[in-house]
Amino acid sequence: MIIGVITVTFFWTTFSELLKEELQFALKNTYLIIGCFIFLSYLYGAAFALRVCLFLTIMLYILVYDTITKTIPSFTHWIIVGIGLIDLNQAWLFGQALPGLIIPAVPIFIFNNLLKNKIGLGDIKLMASCGFVVGMFAGYFAILLACFMALLLNRKEKNHFSFAFAPYLCMFYLLFY
Repeated sequence: MIIGVITVTFFWTTFSELLKEELQFALKNTYLIIGCFIFLSYLYGAAFALRVCLFLTIMLYILVYDTITKTIPSFTHWIIVGIGLIDLNQAWLFGQALPGLIIPAVPIFIFNNLLKNKIGLGDIKLMASCGFVVGMFAGYFAILLACFMALLLNRKEKNHFSFAFAPYLCMFYLLFY
């Protein structure tokens, strides 16, 4: 449990520093994340709590970073897959994780190539890596609702428009996790 608290604290403060936030803001939210970790550890065990807190941290980082820059850092996808490997069992790996990695993202990748790259590749990699963590069925629902919400809230422009899609994905992946 102590290792989990140290890991979550390090992870959160590192990503807060990458966003160039004030250290005081990072420390306040670190206490919130540590409290969440301790509460979940008590209810479900340390491995599950570590997965949830690390996934929450990286999703919040991507949400803020993509809102500001409209890009997703490429290292975050590997971190998400690494989070999915924590306390992984064989039934989940072959029943949900690997299908969640491949099945939802491949049709969107093909559809994106037909539309001449209207969706960013970072968004597609985010869908694949988050599908590995949350599973195939939750991944489908998260993608479907994120697309619906993004189109509903960004329908003002009729011609060519660009918006950050990752915040919608992050919100719904967190909701379905």
